[in-house]
Amino acid sequence: MDKTELVNLVSSKAGLSQDQAAKAVDTVLDFIKQKLPPELAGQFDALISGQGGGAGGIMGVVQGLFGKKDQ
Repeated sequence: MDKTELVNLVSSKAGLSQDQAAKAVDTVLDFIKQKLPPELAGQFDALISGQGGGAGGIMGVVQGLFGKKDQ
């Protein structure tokens, strides 16, 4: 899931406009990124931009949190 998909999901589930959902998603993603060790922050950015691949590093952690595996 990339950031656009996440914004669309938040918009539809919470009944927010795309702009409101984008602000909410940005706020949450910034919060999460600040809590990550610096060595994972770049991987997190790649994941959110849709460039993350494979199940290693932060990608595997996030997928595990949401019960998803690479298909």
